[in-house]
Amino acid sequence: MKKGRLYIFISIVVILISFNLLNNILNARSEDLSTGSENLIEDNTPKELQIRLLVSENEGGSVFGGGTIKKGNEILIEAKVEENYIFDGWYLNGELLSSEPKYKFTPEKSMEIQAKFILKDIQYLAVDPDNILTLVTKNVSLGNYRPSDLVELPKYLLSRPQWRYYLRKEAAYYLEKMWEDAKEQGITLYVASAFRDYETQKQIYNNHVLKYGEEMANRVSAKPGTSEHQLGTTVDFVDRPEGTLSQSFANTPAGKWLMENAYKYGFVLSYPEGKESITGYIFEPWHYRYIGVDKAKAWKESGLTLNQFLKELPQNLIKLEATNTNN
Repeated sequence: MKKGRLYIFISIVVILISFNLLNNILNARSEDLSTGSENLIEDNTPKELQIRLLVSENEGGSVFGGGTIKKGNEILIEAKVEENYIFDGWYLNGELLSSEPKYKFTPEKSMEIQAKFILKDIQYLAVDPDNILTLVTKNVSLGNYRPSDLVELPKYLLSRPQWRYYLRKEAAYYLEKMWEDAKEQGITLYVASAFRDYETQKQIYNNHVLKYGEEMANRVSAKPGTSEHQLGTTVDFVDRPEGTLSQSFANTPAGKWLMENAYKYGFVLSYPEGKESITGYIFEPWHYRYIGVDKAKAWKESGLTLNQFLKELPQNLIKLEATNTNN
């Protein structure tokens, strides 16, 4: 009887010891798995970061200092400003990081940082606007220039034949040639605007300011003296009589034909889509300027906007004090 009780007691002790051993093994295994999981997460954490530096679309400067760095390290980025521009700041997802050209910080993740440059309020006067390659922008004025070789356009070219439109002689010749070739291909082009003098442009601009406010007016209309129409080489097109200027013109047969063929006759699109930060104006699929057949082909091959293309050519400009060309 005593032996039986002893046997039961020993069995219970063995079971308890075995249970404790098993529990310790499971706990140790759980700790190992937990530690392994933590190590796995830590191993997947990037140890190198990519810092990419971008320049605002209107350019105006250059940037230095981006690239690959180790996480936790400090980085210095620097912006160099071109003449006639000022540095606006470093931006991340549209938020200002710093307004200092030299910016030192410790990034926590990979990122793209944009440097923004703004053109100074400096005005220039074109000395030789008779040159068909004269640059005309918000900062380059023609003054009160009026071409001396304007000719009246034939009535059949006009969207409103009761009105009179003028172009310089060479531009008018190639416009008629382009109109005839388009007509043979089943496309009729209508001229809705051509040469405008300083006073006419002043009235148009002021009307836009009254209708839309100055900020919007500056996107859709040039201040007097800074309109390409004043050169006498620029035309606005529509696709029907009495037609109005609209961005939908780009999707019409006439708009598509011009986009593909106008440069062959020396006419180029001044304000393309998605380039407002460079040109200063909204997309105007109706607005074409004559710069000569050879130069238009060179422009087409360059892939540049017209103002970028012309800036690379010699320009005879006089630097002026900052002025309000609307006065």
